[in-house]
Amino acid sequence: MNIFAYVYGGNSAKIWGLTSRERMEKILRQKGNINVVNSIELIPQKSKVLLINCRYIMDERILNFLIKNDNTAITKGPDIDDIVAINTESDKLHNVLKLIKKEIGTNELKELTVKNVSDVASMGFHSKLKKVEKPFILDTEREDAACIAKRLYYGSYKGVTDIVTRLIWPKPAMKAVKFCVNKKITPNQVTTLSLILAILAGLLFFINQYLIGLILAWFMTFLDTVDGKLARVTVSSTKFGDRLDHGIDILHPLYWYACWAYGLIDNWDITIININQTVLMIFIFYILGRLSEGSFQLILKAPFSIFCWKPFDSYFRLIIARRNPNLIILTVSAVFGVYDIGIFLVAMWTVISSIILMIRLILAFMKKREEGQLTSWLTEIDPEIVNQKKIYKLFIY
Repeated sequence: MNIFAYVYGGNSAKIWGLTSRERMEKILRQKGNINVVNSIELIPQKSKVLLINCRYIMDERILNFLIKNDNTAITKGPDIDDIVAINTESDKLHNVLKLIKKEIGTNELKELTVKNVSDVASMGFHSKLKKVEKPFILDTEREDAACIAKRLYYGSYKGVTDIVTRLIWPKPAMKAVKFCVNKKITPNQVTTLSLILAILAGLLFFINQYLIGLILAWFMTFLDTVDGKLARVTVSSTKFGDRLDHGIDILHPLYWYACWAYGLIDNWDITIININQTVLMIFIFYILGRLSEGSFQLILKAPFSIFCWKPFDSYFRLIIARRNPNLIILTVSAVFGVYDIGIFLVAMWTVISSIILMIRLILAFMKKREEGQLTSWLTEIDPEIVNQKKIYKLFIY
């Protein structure tokens, strides 16, 4: 059955450059299988229909829940006046529209199931963004626009990630996202700039300009945070941009390490054999680590990242030998002028991190063979536990 969506209501206030209606229409069109219409009359017979009140901004997980559940209405609160969206069928539109206009009550639409946001709030674990966050519905008429903007921004932020991205970048990145929205800078433009900086940083490492290269490298990592958040809050993600961003993320650290290592040859008492061994060690174990991470989902069919499996894995992700933690090692080594020790420490930490990941993969395989499936510890977290264990705030929003 074809799905048609009609959005109504809302106001002209823009949050992250979009009115609530523009935001919802972009989200719906990204689904690929939903036709957004400007008039109820354009909805054909024998169709599934989504009616969405753009006075509200809803978490995309609630929208996904609505799409999957026929003849369902979502409300923000217990009062039926707070209807946010309805999934119905075209032959029932007449009565449903009467319900929206408050001409009839839900008791006259017995086939319609009314769900409060709290009824679907159990979906606290956000596997895509690797965090615990209850689905939300925001009222643009009753809630402050600045608070809504902040909520949408932090709603786009990953929970399980490295220590720099998680603890240092959030606030400055939000200011950068605001700047990009005001200047109409697109996420792909930010990603392209980060690619240029990544290339330049590597070249500077290769010619022994380590400190300048590190400045560009850290700015590149900052932009790598900005482009993703900008894409999510403006609902402007593209397949090309996503692939470009992930491709850069995977490849550029190896390029940096090689440039850093081979830049040592002319100015340090290090043989080419030692450099080759160090770079080869980094490459091999970096790839093994990535393969272990991918195998957790591809082979073990886990619906979440290996870093969301157990508390150890989530905390380990903060410091694992990925770009930002390794960049901390290289920055400290540069401050003390021991560039050679820095790259050797990166090599050793990469080996240790990948071995730990492989061990975790083996343990996960054994666990699945015993119990039949794997579950994430984040699905079991009660947000109220934050009051007892503050460290859980790293993964709860």
